[in-house]
Amino acid sequence: QQKKWAILTFHLAMIVILLGAGITRYFGQEGMMHIREDGSSDYFLSSETFLQMEVQDRDQKYAVAEPVHFASLGKNSFQQSYLFGGREVRVELEDFIPNPQEILVEDEQGVPTLKVVIGGENGREEYFVRSGDRARIRGTLFNFGNPAEAGAFNIAYRDGQLSFLTNMPFTQMQMANRQLDTIPPGKQSPLLLRSLYSNGLQSFVFGAFTEHGNTELISSSQKMTNSSLGGLALKVSLGDETRQVYLAGSKGMEGAPRSLALGDLRLSMSYGARRINLPFSIRLNDFIMDRYPGTNSASSYASEVTLIDPRTDLVRDQRIYMNNILNYKGYRFFQSSYDQDELGTYLSVNDDAWGTWVSYLGYFLLTVGMALTFFSSKSRFAQVARKLKKVRTPQTAVAGLAIGFFLCLPAFGRGSLPPELNMSVV
Repeated sequence: QQKKWAILTFHLAMIVILLGAGITRYFGQEGMMHIREDGSSDYFLSSETFLQMEVQDRDQKYAVAEPVHFASLGKNSFQQSYLFGGREVRVELEDFIPNPQEILVEDEQGVPTLKVVIGGENGREEYFVRSGDRARIRGTLFNFGNPAEAGAFNIAYRDGQLSFLTNMPFTQMQMANRQLDTIPPGKQSPLLLRSLYSNGLQSFVFGAFTEHGNTELISSSQKMTNSSLGGLALKVSLGDETRQVYLAGSKGMEGAPRSLALGDLRLSMSYGARRINLPFSIRLNDFIMDRYPGTNSASSYASEVTLIDPRTDLVRDQRIYMNNILNYKGYRFFQSSYDQDELGTYLSVNDDAWGTWVSYLGYFLLTVGMALTFFSSKSRFAQVARKLKKVRTPQTAVAGLAIGFFLCLPAFGRGSLPPELNMSVV
């Protein structure tokens, strides 16, 4: 019976370990949290990529987040149908575009579209803002064709004329003649193409405009890296009405949403990491970097953080560094990376309490099974050990005599050599 218990424990341990792996795979969440000094965050971005949709149907709102995995090599396929208010919306992948580059094209069914050019960290960056979009680009909210919002750069297109309204003072410099004008806040002013707009914090140029435009994605390179963008060409259908949508995103980054209308449904779609909200927040008080003497190489780095949980009025300070994690309510935070200016930190987040404990239980049962196998007197291991003990004594004696005899032979041989042969070679 004891032997059967050992086998049962082994099998049960394997089942529990597999169960823990399944819980981790289908219910666990992993991602990355970015915090700047003196700032806080109550969410992290998933490590997986998702195709996300938000649908507005009159007074009803729906949200869908579908995990997807696409690659530049091999065949990519995706086709799903969703019911929103009793109506079926079909989404189908037409093409996956590695390292996509967005271009503006004329489209009879397109909408007014502006190209925005901004100087970024890597030089010239181009973005496209279409009528109906609310796009935050490099800290500036561009609101095109929607009701005016405070704090936004509100753009309108009426009677063939572009104009803008903002509650912040802007300067406008025409690139052709270098004429500089100051635009007062709260005044509807004409929007000029190829003119530099600046508010002291951000500068941008509207490079092009088309009344009936659309954007397409083309691949600039087939080689993909961990930081490369991926583009999706999607076909979205409602009944006989079909729209083509281009999305771009990558792992660890929220995708820029694209808006479209199908019948009386308004959809917002994006591709990239999913934002996962937390029931608490973490504040970064200080990021500390230690270096090897005489070099700029980091020897260690740590984050001084404060955990804030308003549900329990908890405020707790903790230092996160290598092998010293923050563990709270099933969430584990690890020190992962940091910003180049050393004023921000990246924390790796793991939310898998059930999967972890179930796996630990499986490892414990595996250890118990091994102990029963090794130390039980009725186990196969003990039976083999007893048989070896019975045959070991006579066989060991004979083997010892044989080994000793053969070890002595070389010594006898050397001693019996003739004197004329037993000489050293110089």
